[in-house]
Amino acid sequence: SLAKGVLVKRRDSYVLAIVPANCLVQLNALGSLIGQPVGLATPAEVAEVFSDCEPGCVPPVGGAYGLPAVLDESLEDATDIYFEGGDHCTLVHVMADELDRLMPGVPHARIGVKTH
Repeated sequence: SLAKGVLVKRRDSYVLAIVPANCLVQLNALGSLIGQPVGLATPAEVAEVFSDCEPGCVPPVGGAYGLPAVLDESLEDATDIYFEGGDHCTLVHVMADELDRLMPGVPHARIGVKTH
């Protein structure tokens, strides 16, 4: 499974939504989960938060950026998970249990919807 990070803006900060690459973030579901309205961060906001990454790269590791995160529950079934590093050339591979160690305490919820 290929996972992606999506930076989502809430009232006064951001949250990182982690979904399969073929999914969109259901903003209403995520907003309900965290108890406040949310919207997608602008490209400028993404570039500011992920300033050490190539433009458009959002590694799905919120803890490395001091971001709270929510993991789409569909990724729970994957044994191997891949995601972009900080550029468009590096693909990181982790086993499902390693992903849990990278993101301790990150809630799992149905926040993604397939695009096709």
